[in-house]
Parts: sequence; C-alpha cells; structure tokens
Amino acid sequence: MRAGKLDRTITIQRAVETVAPSGAVFSAWVDLADVRAELLQATADEVATGFGEAETVLRTFRISWLANVEITTADRVFSAGAAYG
Repeated sequence: MRAGKLDRTITIQRAVETVAPSGAVFSAWVDLADVRAELLQATADEVATGFGEAETVLRTFRISWLANVEITTADRVFSAGAAYG
C-alpha cells in the first residue's frame, strides 16, 4: 500500500449505551479512531421494497492496520458527512 493513495480521512465509530441520571438508556456513537484511507469502490443501487424504492450505498475503504483498535462488524465508518455500516 502506498501512503499517497490514502487520500481521505475516515472516522471509525462504535455504539455505546449510557444511562442518564433519570434511568433512561441512550445509545450514541463514539469515535474510536481517525485514520487515513483510500476509497476503493463506491456504488449506489436503487431497489424496490415493500414500501417503495430504497437506495443502497456501498463504500469500500482501505486503511493501514491499527494495532490498538479492534474493529468489529458492529462498528461503522463515518466519511464526508455520511455514516456507513
């Protein structure tokens, strides 16, 4: 991987639940890491669903290995104002 191809910054986020003093449980996304990334693939498809049409967006990013962050399928990527995953 060439560092010059890592032309954008993405944020890896994880969902956490917090309990308010009132006892209510809130879910929020917290930032795990801001990393440089290369956008490998960007596609968008429209599909028919039971309630109309929907758009599915796929973005594939390549990043360097992170020794101190364990990424799981429960995490998401935030890039250019949009969340994926």
